[in-house]
Amino acid sequence: MIGEDFASFIISETNSEALTEEQKIDRLIAAMGALDGAVFLRNGGEHSPMDAAKHLRQKLEVATSGITSATQFIDLVASESSITGEEYKIRFADGRTVLVGHYLREELAKLESSR
Repeated sequence: MIGEDFASFIISETNSEALTEEQKIDRLIAAMGALDGAVFLRNGGEHSPMDAAKHLRQKLEVATSGITSATQFIDLVASESSITGEEYKIRFADGRTVLVGHYLREELAKLESSR
């Protein structure tokens, strides 16, 4: 060996692996459940974010065989009541109200752009 040898190692998380559709759905449901101070509006009732996430998981379990993508999940499961056809809404802590489908599409776009 002549002189001194140096090496630098940088350990970082890689974003090279794309999320599976199932992982995207799981993250979307988790995002709903984590909305601090928000209220989930469904069929005339008000529900906590955790209850909203639980409800979406239950609906997904029933519909799983036909759901192959996060977009299908949003469109066919998470956006409206299968009983009344009424669109689900979120009322945020700041008073703003948005359609759940709109919110989840934005969250999905963030997930896909970060990979």
